[in-house]
Amino acid sequence: FTLVAAHMKAGRGERNEGWRLGQIDLLNAHLASLSPEANVIVAGDLNLLPDSREYARLTATPTMDTLAVRPLPLVDPLATRRARTPALTYTHPSDDPTRQLDYLLVSGTMRRELVPNSTQVAFPLATETLPTLSDHLPVIATIIARE
Repeated sequence: FTLVAAHMKAGRGERNEGWRLGQIDLLNAHLASLSPEANVIVAGDLNLLPDSREYARLTATPTMDTLAVRPLPLVDPLATRRARTPALTYTHPSDDPTRQLDYLLVSGTMRRELVPNSTQVAFPLATETLPTLSDHLPVIATIIARE
């Protein structure tokens, strides 16, 4: 599989959104070089909100703003959980999460390798300890490699 560990430009506003859209376009250009059946994971602090233009351009979310057909659509395994209970997907800030900025996105083929309902936001330490290590919570998943 192909693993992309990403940390996209932080901040709100048009300028920062433009940076992230450019980063996503570079990532999509790389994804275009892969087989449509490639196992791909994009994970990290993407600094984008689930209802943003950047999220739509990176995932399989259809919008009028999408400039081109995504070469290898990415799926957000947390989307269903977020629709039911948004607070269970919040990753930032770690001591009192109020929004999701961190993701584990997968290609359609890779999604079949995920253990169902295993993708989640982890709380690895006591709440008061978390901010001393990171201002973000990790997103984890269990993957089973199949032949």
